[in-house]
Amino acid sequence: MGSPTSEPERQTYEFPHNVTLDDFYLSEKEITNEQYCRFLNEKRVPGNGQSDVIDFGIQTLIAEHRFGVYYTGSEWRPSAGKEDFPVVMVSWFGAKAYCDWTNGRLPTEAEWEYACRAGTITPFNTGNNLTTSQANYNGRNPYNKNDTGTFLERTQPVGSYPPNDWGLYDMHGNVMEWCYDRYRPYITDPFPEPPDSSIGLLHILRGGSWFSSGGTCRSAVRGMFEPDKYSAFFGFRLAASVSPPPYITLLSMKLLHIKGGTFTMGSPASEKNRRQNEFQHSVTLNDFYLSEKEITNEQYCQFLNSKEVPGSGRLVVSGFGDQLLVEPHFLSVVYEQGNWVPATGKDNFPILHVSWFGAKAYCDWAGGRLPTEAEWEYACRAGTTTPYNTGDSLTVLQANYNGKNPYDPERFPSTMPVGSYAPNAWGLYDMHGNVSEWCDDFYDSYGTVSSTVLLRVLRNGSWFSITPFNCRSASRIGGPPEYHDTKSGFRMAISL
Repeated sequence: MGSPTSEPERQTYEFPHNVTLDDFYLSEKEITNEQYCRFLNEKRVPGNGQSDVIDFGIQTLIAEHRFGVYYTGSEWRPSAGKEDFPVVMVSWFGAKAYCDWTNGRLPTEAEWEYACRAGTITPFNTGNNLTTSQANYNGRNPYNKNDTGTFLERTQPVGSYPPNDWGLYDMHGNVMEWCYDRYRPYITDPFPEPPDSSIGLLHILRGGSWFSSGGTCRSAVRGMFEPDKYSAFFGFRLAASVSPPPYITLLSMKLLHIKGGTFTMGSPASEKNRRQNEFQHSVTLNDFYLSEKEITNEQYCQFLNSKEVPGSGRLVVSGFGDQLLVEPHFLSVVYEQGNWVPATGKDNFPILHVSWFGAKAYCDWAGGRLPTEAEWEYACRAGTTTPYNTGDSLTVLQANYNGKNPYDPERFPSTMPVGSYAPNAWGLYDMHGNVSEWCDDFYDSYGTVSSTVLLRVLRNGSWFSITPFNCRSASRIGGPPEYHDTKSGFRMAISL
């Protein structure tokens, strides 16, 4: 973001720096007079153009203009023939109010420049020059002493000029576009409050306008005005964050969207039966998806048969060579007549006797991955800070573990069908008990891995856990990646 020192007509406040952005939506064209009138009339904005703006009280949104909008005494209308022209005379407050009304937002300055450039690093998204056949600006004052062009002296209908490589129109010229940000020097991210508080009152405008010189339409140019100011040069476009769906379905598996955040991982010293390897520390995570339930025998058989895994349960795992994935078991999966099938009546039970290699191989095949240990605990807790996501205690009515007498005497104590118990607050089942779940991490002190540690993390406790303490949210053990038994299973994660 910004411009190199070699770029003609650059300003000192454009120094280049790296910025990383999440996906977002941006309107193809600038907001038009017709679109803005719909907002004004629905919000019943009076003829003075003033209305309440969220967080800012009563503010002037817009003023009448012959190339913009006007008030008839009962409603707002576009000026004659100007329906498809960009709205002008709109303040930052007016741009924000419109975006709030649509459930969108103004783009950040970084998003705006990123979208304007569309992958280019030249002064304009058109290259090293901008002509008046490519954008609406004052061609009498061209960039870097290039040939002069036309000066139309007014806005033009949105989309009158060719779009950039990402399909966005009028990112250079026509109207300057309000961004969400207040003006601050490029220093750090997030920006600190500037020493001069008056600087922080100015909001960013980008793109240049019909009145601008060629040089002030460059991709990196930063304009700034007070948020209550409006002009025949000022307009805007709409942005929206990409909101992940609350869940996705993959290979008959439902994965829930887990919104990222910061949490305290580990257990406090006061927690009963805690271990020394659970010291508390703060962790920040990005959004991710996590399977609602543990991977079942039926789901795992789909993978085994798709990969044509032989009855030995062995397969070459990417990066690890030939490894044992799973061992046949009468409570899990068996190999019959050249195919893997769930044990009788165990289709919807969690896969057992699966190694870390077997869990990883499944996730690779399915297009996902194992959750990290931090993701697992964050999802297990679901916002709680107690020993269990159920509170300070866990009963055999809430999870499948070996309580004093949790099993029917006529039934062999073992796993239960996935989802047999109530989910946690985020909709995830069996985060306590049933099977221990492999995580991607090496098992060592949080965040550090010694060269001698070859164990991988297992979380959750299992049906065999003699007390609920091993099922606590913070409880962690390690096992060799080739380890497998009737207590080991997993679930799958996907990065956003």
